[in-house]
Amino acid sequence: MISRLLMLAISVIIALILINMAVAQETPNGEIIPNEDSLTVLFNGNGIISLEGLCFEGNQPHAILLEEYDTFENINFNAIPLPICFRLERDGENGTIPQGCQNVLVHSLNDNDVFWVDRNDRAVIAFTLGICAASQPTPPPIQVTPLVICGAGQNSCSFNYPQPIPSHTPTTIPSPTVTYTDIPTSTLSATITPIATLTLTFTPTITSTFLPTPQPTITVQPSPTPIGSICIADIYITTPSIIMRDGPALTASTLDGGVLNAGTNVEVLAEDGNWSRIRRNEGLEGWIETQFLRCLIEPTAIPQCETPVLGVVIANTTEELILRAQPESDAEAVHLLPPRTTVDVLGQSEDGLWLYIQEEIYPRTHQCIKGWGLAEYFTTSS
Repeated sequence: MISRLLMLAISVIIALILINMAVAQETPNGEIIPNEDSLTVLFNGNGIISLEGLCFEGNQPHAILLEEYDTFENINFNAIPLPICFRLERDGENGTIPQGCQNVLVHSLNDNDVFWVDRNDRAVIAFTLGICAASQPTPPPIQVTPLVICGAGQNSCSFNYPQPIPSHTPTTIPSPTVTYTDIPTSTLSATITPIATLTLTFTPTITSTFLPTPQPTITVQPSPTPIGSICIADIYITTPSIIMRDGPALTASTLDGGVLNAGTNVEVLAEDGNWSRIRRNEGLEGWIETQFLRCLIEPTAIPQCETPVLGVVIANTTEELILRAQPESDAEAVHLLPPRTTVDVLGQSEDGLWLYIQEEIYPRTHQCIKGWGLAEYFTTSS
């Protein structure tokens, strides 16, 4: 009798633990915010969820997995920390990030890949957010299980995402083993007490391998040690622009006014792993991935700017213009001048074919890069 009660009590305890774990799992709420130039998908809540297989279906010929976009290809979609926003933007558009997006990941699309708007009148059309099959047949289409169908003209669509999936492999819970010895009838001695007043005083020891509700893993990033200016660099990218963030991670918030166009000159202040802290000419500081920087010259090697002698001109080119150490075509290259850059003229070669110019690249200390450029590539600044 006692053994059966013990087994019943253990079963009740296990059931209560399982119920508590199920209740602790919180289903995050989601929202889609589309307009003619951007599409933002917001996942609210706390914890870690799996977004593997999340995909869109719109005016493109087949469904597109979110993880197939280049910007997101190195992200572990099986373990995404909440809250998180994924944002698709039309090339060249840098609209306002929705207020609820604390952590946002941005990917730029060309006009032909913008699937949520009509290509003629740029009005929002109906599209689907859903879960695609883990393995895709070739060629598409693939099967999509819809989470929400956002109707034409809607500027916000809410949805409930399925139960979060822990980022770990659940541990198999063995059933508690209870060992007891039958007491021979001939030696059994017990006092019969009415069930209504039966008091059990045993305290079973249960070793449980249940895991608590998974929480986001917090990795403490070592503070980067500022080592002064590392170099003066330009933004070296194949897309029109990238955006600065307030920390060395893709999940860090983007900075207002932090858009950097290709060829922009910046000051590199510090490095932290694959990220660099930079400062723009007007003073805004933030983080971008180091792979998008191309160091041009050490700050200590940059001379002071001089007063212009012959005036101000503009580099009338569509590509970077090479400045050289001497007014000769085979002289050492000292700088790549971005297109349409305004520069000061300090002198001219005797044959008039070359201009000696300077570009202010370090405004805080009024330092300029100087070199010789072919005069035919410059026009007078109006």
